[in-house]
Amino acid sequence: MIGPIVYSARQMQADVAPHKLPESLPGVFVIACRLSPVMFMKTDADIRRDVESELQWDPSVDAKKIGVIVNNGVVTLTGEVGHFGGKWATEDIAKRVSGVQAIANDIQVKTPLSGVRTDTDIAGGMRESSIVVSVVKP
Repeated sequence: MIGPIVYSARQMQADVAPHKLPESLPGVFVIACRLSPVMFMKTDADIRRDVESELQWDPSVDAKKIGVIVNNGVVTLTGEVGHFGGKWATEDIAKRVSGVQAIANDIQVKTPLSGVRTDTDIAGGMRESSIVVSVVKP
């Protein structure tokens, strides 16, 4: 009985020609192939698309106000959020995406000032709290 014939990667890299392999033995079938590691690298466009997609699916941030720039796997986040938690959540979301090498978080935090009201808020408040005064002439 003939046992299995195993060729190492070193033997395959030595350019062993298929005709030199022991095919002449009964019941031996040989398939020769080169073994080479294949690395799959995402392009910057792929990474940008994946980060933007993750941002849209995460409810903790408003993805419409976030910009994503990718250069050689380095993700730069721009835009503005309403609180510091949103800034850090955005960075955590980008870290989840495969292919991201580093993150530059340039997001600005614009907190609403307490007690400051816009003209629209004031006009709406005036309409809601208007007092009807009736004047009676003697």
